[in-house]
Amino acid sequence: MIRAPQRMFGLLTLLAVARESLAGLAAPLANCSAGAFVGYGMLSSDGRRFWGFSGIRYAQPPVGDLRFKDPLPIEPFDGVQKAFDEGSSCLQIDPLVKPEVITGSEDCLFLNIYTHDVNRQAPVMLWIHGGAWKFGTGSKRFYGPDFLMNEDIVLVAINYRLGPIGFASLENDVMPGNMGLKDQEEAIRWVKKNIAGFGGDPEKITLFGQSAGGASVTFHLKGRMAGLVRGGIAQSGSSLSPWAVGRAQSVRKITLELADIAGCGTRLPDDSIYQCLLDLPGERIMKAVQGLPIFDQEKLPFRPVIEAGGPVPMDPWDAPPSDLPLMSGHTSTEGAFYTAIRKFIKFSYVDDLL
Repeated sequence: MIRAPQRMFGLLTLLAVARESLAGLAAPLANCSAGAFVGYGMLSSDGRRFWGFSGIRYAQPPVGDLRFKDPLPIEPFDGVQKAFDEGSSCLQIDPLVKPEVITGSEDCLFLNIYTHDVNRQAPVMLWIHGGAWKFGTGSKRFYGPDFLMNEDIVLVAINYRLGPIGFASLENDVMPGNMGLKDQEEAIRWVKKNIAGFGGDPEKITLFGQSAGGASVTFHLKGRMAGLVRGGIAQSGSSLSPWAVGRAQSVRKITLELADIAGCGTRLPDDSIYQCLLDLPGERIMKAVQGLPIFDQEKLPFRPVIEAGGPVPMDPWDAPPSDLPLMSGHTSTEGAFYTAIRKFIKFSYVDDLL
């Protein structure tokens, strides 16, 4: 008679073997206007087969003179591209891991797609990660598709520029900011145009995100992306959150502080400060961030700003409501974050909350 622990071990072994076997199985070819992609096999948490396509560029690398610019569409390619490996996360300092370590790359505008069948038209869910506008990634290491791919959907997870690379702003035409939100917009456009080739229905795209990702969702439902998606799910954040939009001149002030710490000075004209920041290595800019406030709701260093004609054209409180459906809520045991994080980070805001 086989005992329960032995039976469970046997089932887990079979599942592990199945995962390894499927991982080496090439996915069907996904053909879209961007090009042709081949991915890899995966299994959901319930043992259901699906296909992954990782490290797909949705915009040109925002490097060099493009550092603080709007993302540019990626050019189509000929032939077949292997979509086996995830692209780099965006340049960041993750306070939840090692606050002194800079990780990622400026060449980071990638997305991952997970689908059951490239020849169908399934609803699409596009995930926008959180992280206080300054850290995070769409990588399956953090946001694995295993659970959601038990359902009949196509799942997309994206990267976008973060911290000063994504949200520094002089709040004028020289450096308007909101690069990270504009990256998200470009990703949505790419998905709208190409997702049918991966078995997704371009008329059934739902945005969802958590914290800064949740706020991003609500920005897009009221903004320029409203005509491209059918609704959203905002978890633990919205455009009405007090930390979602920088007050007038607040992000400019912090950007000037950053420029000073990085060695650019603050008494130069805006275009000279912009050029100085453009010429600096990205890692030097990120190191300068360590001299700024790190995680305070009143002084969240870099975040969206109001930009005429941009992703946030007016104060969200003054913006007309969206006609698109929205599900809003928060993650369970939300407040536990602040108690758990005390083990890793010292900052006064936690003590003020407690």
